[in-house]
Parts: sequence; C-alpha cells; structure tokens
Amino acid sequence: MKVPLQARSQKTLEKLTRATETLLETHDWSSIQVQSICAKAKVSVGSFYARFDNKEALLDHLDDLYTQSVLENTKSLGHEIATAACLKDAVELLTNAIHNFYTEKTGLSRALIMRARSGHVETRSRTRQMTDSIPDLIVCFKPHSGEILHDDWERAMRECVGVSFHALRENLLFSQSLDIAIPGKRLRNMLTRMICLHLKTGQDFDTGRRPTTQITEEY
Repeated sequence: MKVPLQARSQKTLEKLTRATETLLETHDWSSIQVQSICAKAKVSVGSFYARFDNKEALLDHLDDLYTQSVLENTKSLGHEIATAACLKDAVELLTNAIHNFYTEKTGLSRALIMRARSGHVETRSRTRQMTDSIPDLIVCFKPHSGEILHDDWERAMRECVGVSFHALRENLLFSQSLDIAIPGKRLRNMLTRMICLHLKTGQDFDTGRRPTTQITEEY
C-alpha cells in the first residue's frame, strides 16, 4: 500500500476501507470487484490504484487494521477484567467483548478468517500475533483466581477463553455451516453461565473429577 501523505488522500483511503467493510457484510470477498468498491466509496478507480496494486493489497491493509484493533481491544479488555468486581463480571466482560467485536466486524472477520484458513502466509502470521496476546489476557483473571477451584486455574481459564472465542466465532460468522446455530446474545449468556459454573466447581470434564464444593450462587 502507498502511504497517504495528505489529509485528502487519507480521507480517500478511509472511504475505500469503509466501503469494503460495508460490502463484506453482504458479499463474499471473491465476488467483490474493485469497481464495486470504488462505486461504494464514491472515488475513482484511478484513486484506488494510486494506493493499492490490486484488491488483495487492500485486504492486506484491512488485515493490518483488524489486527491492530484486536490487540488494542485485548489490552483495554484486560484492564477491565482485572478490575471487575467478581469472576462472573469478568467472564461476562470477556464474552460480551468477543460477541460485540464479531458483531461489529462480521463480514471482515469472516473474510480474513477464511483467508487464513486457506493458508495465506501473512494473514496466518497476523492471526498468530492475536493468539499470542491471549496469555496476557489470562493473567488479567488472576485477581479472581481465588474463586476458581481448579488446581491449575490458568489452564482452566485458558481453555474457557478458547471455548468462548471458538463458539462465538463459529456461530456469528459461520452459522450457515452449523447443524444448530444459537443466536449470538443467547450463546453469550449461555457461555457466561457455563464457564462460571465450570470454574467454580473445579470439575475437570476430561477426567470426570467430582466438584469440590456446592454452587449456591444464581447465574
């Protein structure tokens, strides 16, 4: 991408990125043409090629912005989780944040994930950057670790974060491929309850170890 130096050029770039994100809400990336992006953005095709060599270069730019947004949101979310009043509130913050992010950027998220799954090297590298930020998010649950009855609370929390990302991502982005798709908000609430119950009982589902305490709190 050719970096814009003037405010007018920056504004044109923003129009192109916004137009592409809008088109991705209703179209597959493969079906979107440069002409369609320019028409939506109300800029000339020449203006597009003054900034990008091709359509894939534009998606690279959107991928960079997406990765930066995820990393920034993860850092902000971590602070909110660490200062939450209790474990339930912290888990709710997590599931809400994942739900809201995928809801706001459904089309772009779908396009970038499909691209990563196809083996695109740069996209897979950016995905790895986001995955590498998860341990920092797990640490933010430490103030609530006293409520987690697992012997290894970090492992239990890591598994729960992984389940949350996977479940919400697949339901919100790829519901058409699921036998049973659960509406996003309902799934978010279900995950919050299930994760809290799992963490507070201390039961490992893979070993079937019995809970070490009785749960009396309503979720």
